[in-house]
Amino acid sequence: MANFQILCFLFFLLNFFSLSAQTSVFVSAHPDDWQLFMNPDAYLSVKSGEKVIFIHTTSGDGGNEGSAYYTAREQGSLRAIRFLRNVSTPGAEGLGMDMQQKETTISGNPKEAEHYLQRYTYDNIVVYFVRLPDGGYSGEGTPVGKGNSIQKLYNGTISSILSVDQRNKYYSSADLKETLKSIVKKESTGYITFHIADTDEATNPGDHSDHIYSAKYMEDVAKELGNNKIIYHQGYCTASKPANVTDKNTLWINIATWGVTCSALADYKSIAGTTWQDDHNVYVDKQYTRTVTNK
Repeated sequence: MANFQILCFLFFLLNFFSLSAQTSVFVSAHPDDWQLFMNPDAYLSVKSGEKVIFIHTTSGDGGNEGSAYYTAREQGSLRAIRFLRNVSTPGAEGLGMDMQQKETTISGNPKEAEHYLQRYTYDNIVVYFVRLPDGGYSGEGTPVGKGNSIQKLYNGTISSILSVDQRNKYYSSADLKETLKSIVKKESTGYITFHIADTDEATNPGDHSDHIYSAKYMEDVAKELGNNKIIYHQGYCTASKPANVTDKNTLWINIATWGVTCSALADYKSIAGTTWQDDHNVYVDKQYTRTVTNK
């Protein structure tokens, strides 16, 4: 009996350290993207106990003046993340609303280019908000964002970009890429799986510019780091595809995660109203992916 108990304990330790040596990185162009296009993968990663990093690249301001709308969208993402953690272990006590928040300094390129980002932690989860301006569906930018977008920065149409909260200027495309890479290197433990929008137009046609170019940046980071895996997620095109999240419990998780997200927009009385609408809800029972391994 003693030997059996020792073996069980050793198995537990092996499983624990195996999970702690893995990291999943979810790159969400807007604060409500991962809930629609990267769930239930996000839920399963949180539930596994591995390190999970959520990086929101743009504010998702939608061209709206002020901070009310994008702040509400950020709160929606934070609520959804807390929800996933607190329901991932049935019967366990939740952690409540007490997320640890602080402004964190992240180095860009050159190393002297320091950026001050909002960072939240919640058990095995870390969350970053980069707050670049929403570039609009085609990447043309908005008047509020002075016509700037992550697409234009990536393609070299503009040489720099300013965050919507005026806290950070990215002096070049290389500066933004290095900043994203610095986040991953700072936070990750062991083998990394990246979850990003599918950058292949043939596989993922008609997706939002912010989705695609946020993914392109992280795709470059993943290739530079090497020895990792990318799971590419399809976006808008899945609206017309058949539901493939068919497990009842998983579907409930997806629906609830989206509902919690939308509740923040309602509570904060944002100028654009809630996104609990048919054109968004259509995605909650779908997740289409493909996987590529970087050596």
